[in-house]
This record gives sequence, structure tokens and C-alpha cells, in this order.
Amino acid sequence: APQPSACRKPGANTRPVAFVHINKAGGTGMRSVLAAHAMEQLLERVHPQSAMALRKMGSRYFHASASLQLLAVGQQAWVSAYSFAL
Repeated sequence: APQPSACRKPGANTRPVAFVHINKAGGTGMRSVLAAHAMEQLLERVHPQSAMALRKMGSRYFHASASLQLLAVGQQAWVSAYSFAL
């Protein structure tokens, strides 16, 4: 298992993280934890052009559905990421 500090240093042992926030399910707290400990692994940081793609679709990462995030980053990036929803 990777050491806790490895979460902050993307590399060969880390995967991008795709987080889908569901309203009223604790997603804001989880997003805060991810921002503090794994910001560089979040899809919007790994694929910065995807944030603009989401804006053009009228959305943003914080509340974008899984299907919109997939469209924004592409199939290959989405499949290679660790994805979860809360």
C-alpha cells in the first residue's frame, strides 16, 4: 500500500481520482479532504482542459454528473481513473 504522503505526489503508483458529488450526501466534506490530500490527483488537475469543456456544457466539476465528467475528459482518462460518488 502506498504511504500516506504518496497521495500528494502523483507518479507511477497513483491514479487520477474522479469524484462525483451528490447533493446532500456529504460530498462537500469529501471534496475538502480530497483537496487537502490528493488535489494533484483530481481529474480537473490532471486534465485541466476538461474544466473548460464542462463550462461549455453549462456545468463544473463540483456538481457534474459522472457522464458529463466522462465526456469532458474522454473515455480513456475516465476508465484509468479511480472513480467514486458521495
